[in-house]
Amino acid sequence: MRIEQGIIREFDRYDEIVIPRDCIGISPDAYEDLAATADERKCIDVEFGNERLIVRKNCLIERESGRLILGCKSSDIPDDGSVKIIGSHAFRGIGGLESDDRDCFSSVTLSDGLEVIEHHAFADSGLRHIELPDSVRSIGAMAFMLTRLGIDGETVTIPESTEHIGAGMLAGCTELCRLRVSGRNKRYASESDCIFDVKEKRLVAVHCGKFGEMLPSCVESVEILCFFGHRSKSRYYFGEKIREIRKSPLDLPSFFEFPIIIVSPENSYAHNFAKENGIEYEKA
Repeated sequence: MRIEQGIIREFDRYDEIVIPRDCIGISPDAYEDLAATADERKCIDVEFGNERLIVRKNCLIERESGRLILGCKSSDIPDDGSVKIIGSHAFRGIGGLESDDRDCFSSVTLSDGLEVIEHHAFADSGLRHIELPDSVRSIGAMAFMLTRLGIDGETVTIPESTEHIGAGMLAGCTELCRLRVSGRNKRYASESDCIFDVKEKRLVAVHCGKFGEMLPSCVESVEILCFFGHRSKSRYYFGEKIREIRKSPLDLPSFFEFPIIIVSPENSYAHNFAKENGIEYEKA
């Protein structure tokens, strides 16, 4: 294990992780290693005397902020309201696509009091079921990317308190049954299994298991990341109102690898965008 200025940079083993007393966090490059070896991670502990980090139910948590920064196959997220944030990459890769045991991390219980789920928090994990508590205010980009959410026929519902949804929150979740937003949510709404920002008229999530839809008629801006991991050759109608298609700032495959067909009026913004970026398109 290598530590620089209190931040873990490298791990020398992955099955049982012991956090040193002088450690205050985990670096982004170390998280990449942890994601690649997530199925080896069975136990987390922290040395006595660490004033910044604690372990509860095999979850590594920042004492002051209540931010859960790392989990493992045997983690049980504390349900007493002490966890306020699920950190980025915390459960990434556990029971994921390459795992020999995809059921080792199939369901988690999130208690009321949780406020933030950061980007990639559960990405590429074996997660099949989750119920978001009403206290969740923010869900980061690609938080549940490539999970098995909804495979048992359940609906993913965004609660009324959610004020921020990152692009591609459910990218690649092809097993979803339904995708909806609480009718009392003032910022977001759902239509035809698409989620959009009511104020900005921006599409932030789509049902990746469908073979094409019309986007909600009010949408003017689209996060292209929503379509990452979509089923092959899905057709989506992009109407005349579309004035912006946002490219992802994240490191993803180039646009010609996105398996969607943009159906749009000739010479519309979406039509020209598809041509310029090598995305397959058809005239409406």
